Amino acid sequence: MKCPLCGRDSKSFPRRPEKDETGVSCERCGDFYIDGLLTAKGPPADDDGRAILSGYVKWAKIEEGVPVEITAFNVDKIIERHKGISPNDKVDLILLYYSKVNPKMGHKILFDLALDIPIIYSADGNEFYFLLLDLAVNKFGYLTSNAPRFSRRGFIRITELGWERIERLKRVGLANDKYKILNEKIDKETSLRIATAKEKAVVSGSRYSSGLARQIGDIILESVKSELEQKLKTDKEIIFGVEFVSDPDVVNFLSQRIRGFWEGKKESVLKLLKDNFKGCHGMSLFESAKEEFLREVENEIMSLLIDLKTGEVRKDRVQREEKKVSDEIKAPDPKRVYVVHGRNEKAKTAMFAFLRAVGLDPIEWDEAVMQTKKGAPYVGEILDEAFDMAQAIVVMLTGDDVACMRKEYIKGDEPWYEKILTPQARTNVIFEAGRAFGTHKDRTILVELEKERTRPFSDIGGRHVVRISNFAEKRKILVDRLKTAGCEFSIDGRTEWMSTGDFDGAALNVESNQKGSSDNKKL
Repeated sequence: MKCPLCGRDSKSFPRRPEKDETGVSCERCGDFYIDGLLTAKGPPADDDGRAILSGYVKWAKIEEGVPVEITAFNVDKIIERHKGISPNDKVDLILLYYSKVNPKMGHKILFDLALDIPIIYSADGNEFYFLLLDLAVNKFGYLTSNAPRFSRRGFIRITELGWERIERLKRVGLANDKYKILNEKIDKETSLRIATAKEKAVVSGSRYSSGLARQIGDIILESVKSELEQKLKTDKEIIFGVEFVSDPDVVNFLSQRIRGFWEGKKESVLKLLKDNFKGCHGMSLFESAKEEFLREVENEIMSLLIDLKTGEVRKDRVQREEKKVSDEIKAPDPKRVYVVHGRNEKAKTAMFAFLRAVGLDPIEWDEAVMQTKKGAPYVGEILDEAFDMAQAIVVMLTGDDVACMRKEYIKGDEPWYEKILTPQARTNVIFEAGRAFGTHKDRTILVELEKERTRPFSDIGGRHVVRISNFAEKRKILVDRLKTAGCEFSIDGRTEWMSTGDFDGAALNVESNQKGSSDNKKL
């Protein structure tokens, strides 16, 4: 039979029980299984694809000693994973291969183009000669050879410099193996943290919220940062046996390793991030979250590389940055809004829906609590975190309480609402409104329901209060105020904000308020 990968004469060997496959033993490629579906479909038609598969089979045999399986389901992934290998990396493959053929220093080693060419994942003989003679022999000095150019067979010898390179490559392999173990531990811890966050969200009723999506996004980001740091630490310790490096070539090598690691991981991480936002019904915020995520990762890589080049201890840098952050006010997110509200859940729900409809992201109370990073934070600490996160603070003055002035303090010229029980915002809402004005007055917006009459409080006299309703012109006033406060969004081409959120249905009617006031007065 012919080898389906390289076309050379080959032999078959028995397939495994209950497997629809063929066992192929090829002198060039090695031993492998190919499943029935791929056999019927046929391997890739192009030479490059088959050459990559041939190299994959040969290296698997060299490193693992057992036949590998090529199927219709993994063939494309194998080819994609081994595309674009650089010439320098292919020279390293040549060195590793011939060091395994004869691991004794100073000995001659026979090369055979017809059988050895798969080790570079190529079927191009000219490329093999270039890598072997022009690079490995003449440029890098890793090998010596007296073989005439384009001879299909000949002898090579690995030089002292070549053996030094091989030892480094072996340490790279050990570093990769150790990192896989460490990475599995980090992945398990991350999965556990995400599962715990989801369970807590279910209990608190915020399973489908942008707050949870952002929380899980932060967990994923912390995981990536931890992996990057662990990767660099492992490389320094195992490959070079040092904690600090000063050699520019070593710095460049480690820089390429850390960036290559992230490039290889980026696609799967962003998919996890996207699935997380999708699962939390927060896809409208995914693109901005992705940009922020990538920016944070790039900043982390730059910090690691700066530490690498300057020799600073990372712990000291982190402590300095944490102190700097604690001394400065955090920059708010231009898409985040914190809503101060009372007991009127309908009004709160309407406001959250409206804000999301215009493209903003309201901050959930539970998210603000988690941002304090304390088990039992004070209310003031929670508010500070929420106010610092938000570009705008919307205070909803709904008539959840009723109040009036005591009879003995009433003067003749008092307004009507001082004389009878009148709906007013709850005292905690009034307190939080005052706190917001004290720290972020230019970003605080007061909102009342158009169809609800509430008791004013004098300390905000002269402040414009937005009276919101289901009418588009009333909603547009709040849209303009949010933009004035610095929020970044656009309603161009969008109409859902005109009808999303039932503010009129959330208002207590005047008759109900008056009846409640009269009943309370009798008491």
